[in-house]
Amino acid sequence: MKNKIKIQLHLRWGGRLLSLCLSILCIAYLQATVKPNSIFSNHMVLQQGMPISIWGTADENEKVTVKFNGQTAKTTAVNGKWTVILNPMRYVTIPSEMNIVGKDTTLVINDILIGEVWLASGQSNMEMTLNGWPPNTLIQNSVAEIAAASYPEIRMFNVEKELSDTALKDVKAVWNVCNPQNAPDFSATAYFFAREVHKKLGVPVGVINSSWGGTPAESWVSKAGLSGMDDFKELLEKISLSSVERKKINEWMKQLPVIDLNSTVNSPGVNWPQLDLKDSEAAKENFNDRLWKTMQLPSAWEYAGIGEFDGVIWFRKEVEITDEKTSSYKLSLGPIDDMDMTYVNGKLVGKTVMDGQWQSGRVYEIPEGIIKKGKNVISVKVIDTAGGGGIWGKKEQLFLENSEGGRIELAGEWKYLPSAEYRNGKLYLFGIDQPKFQEKPLCSMDLTPGTPTALFNAMIAPLTSYKIKGVIWYQGEANVGNAKQYERLFPALITDWRKQWNRDLPFYFVQIAPWAYQNDYQKGKSQELRDAQRKALSLPGTGMVVSMDIGNNDNIHPANKQDIGKRLALWAFAKTYGRKITYSGPLYEKHKVEGDKVIISFSNAGSGLKQNGKTLDGFEIAGADKVFYPAKALIRDKNVISWSDEVKEPVAVRYAWSDTASATLFNNEGLPASSFQSDY
Repeated sequence: MKNKIKIQLHLRWGGRLLSLCLSILCIAYLQATVKPNSIFSNHMVLQQGMPISIWGTADENEKVTVKFNGQTAKTTAVNGKWTVILNPMRYVTIPSEMNIVGKDTTLVINDILIGEVWLASGQSNMEMTLNGWPPNTLIQNSVAEIAAASYPEIRMFNVEKELSDTALKDVKAVWNVCNPQNAPDFSATAYFFAREVHKKLGVPVGVINSSWGGTPAESWVSKAGLSGMDDFKELLEKISLSSVERKKINEWMKQLPVIDLNSTVNSPGVNWPQLDLKDSEAAKENFNDRLWKTMQLPSAWEYAGIGEFDGVIWFRKEVEITDEKTSSYKLSLGPIDDMDMTYVNGKLVGKTVMDGQWQSGRVYEIPEGIIKKGKNVISVKVIDTAGGGGIWGKKEQLFLENSEGGRIELAGEWKYLPSAEYRNGKLYLFGIDQPKFQEKPLCSMDLTPGTPTALFNAMIAPLTSYKIKGVIWYQGEANVGNAKQYERLFPALITDWRKQWNRDLPFYFVQIAPWAYQNDYQKGKSQELRDAQRKALSLPGTGMVVSMDIGNNDNIHPANKQDIGKRLALWAFAKTYGRKITYSGPLYEKHKVEGDKVIISFSNAGSGLKQNGKTLDGFEIAGADKVFYPAKALIRDKNVISWSDEVKEPVAVRYAWSDTASATLFNNEGLPASSFQSDY
């Protein structure tokens, strides 16, 4: 006799009953021979107007039937996999259920809507949630926005972070309904975009959020998508050749004690000081660190010998105090990426253990009695869960200073030892009794969030059969310093994703905002990256949001994500949904020279151009020597006329050409012009 398992979840059930039902659902899925892909789950949104693919796994030759919204589709599993195609459907705001029937199981997926589905991806400015990263990196009006986030027809599918050197078949995630309880974990940019689309079109909106802070574009492109770029040929070969080495590392890591942080990492609830990493002895004054290696600080550790690494590293430095009479001291370490616990002679003198503090300088007051004449030991436990890590500021920011103004410089050689590595939401503990980290098998090309193809394989490839309307993208900061490469790489990414989805997906992206870059490799180069993004508009079906008027020179994560979401939606309304609106700020089109003046023409001038402020700043012109000089500018009709007393025969012009440039040129509809540099 067939054993039918039917599980139904209803939104209005109480918390205790819901938890019980979720447990039953998990058990049923484990027992079931027929299983849908994880994206087919309660609260999902399916794309209207397109054939709908439903797929999953089952026993070989098992017959699978899918029933939904009056349609029935049947298939037979081949090689343990099955797929059915449902006919296109119009949007549905009344929740429906889907039945997936196998030989022993009927699985019921509840609360399904049909509407518009968009993929949101990129790095931290897309990942940044409505809750932000307290206390310093917050979304504008975050508390009020979260309290008002009651939109049951908006749902978000947050893909868990994962790396892979081959394309995976599934991701880890669930659909969540937009309400004040779930909204804090929604991508802010994606939420504000979805809210605009939902309000204007009156249809359900689903967002698949697959983003990872600090990641470069090449991580999000498939091997096939990068194969045409010689820049990555050698890296792709290394990734392939080192796959056996990575397997050895994974096996080696299994011997280590592990703490699973998948449910809490990057959450305000993580209590880092309370995590027992078996490394507390490293803080003590007399700890034996003779086997530790050395590193020159300040520096991000990726550039100082350790390579790509996320996790916990201890730094220690001996300081000789010659004062006969010691007093209170101030310890300055500059910015630390991301968190730290700092000790002097075994005593905790300060800590910064909340995310989002990687730009914050650490200055800790050391009470009297801790510093003594003779040898003193500073021990710093640095915790990093993504992107760069370490004590990375300027040399002059590292010092120990007494109350009389006597200063000891601390830049230079420090001892270091990794005590735990963060991989895929887990902390693997090396301990500090011996340099266990140094025993880790060597790998010529380990996977990191910056490895080409690693994020595509794990976080995009499993999604490409799911029908979506288009893509919104916010990334670029991690590629600053490689603008010429990005001119080819970013279009390659867009083209690759369109091939993966087998249709010309609308692709709307955010131009990176102004910020005062500190790294010598990136400083003074972000405007080049912005211009590379502008040039990607040559691809059809693309759109770019300019954010030069709503950035923050002191924070790479601007708080105003509301306008970012609205501006992304403007592109969608105009180019995807056919509304006649002004959707972009002025974009450089061409220029001509008349005497000593340059006349610049713009597309997307709207009903006319206007300036923000008393003067139209930010324009520069150059002659044949290619030396740019600040220029005066004025608006005439829908053009800008620019000139400089230093350039009698101009040949080129540029605008807003610096890391921290702010917008001064807008159209009358209030949208800012993009920075640009004309070709010579």
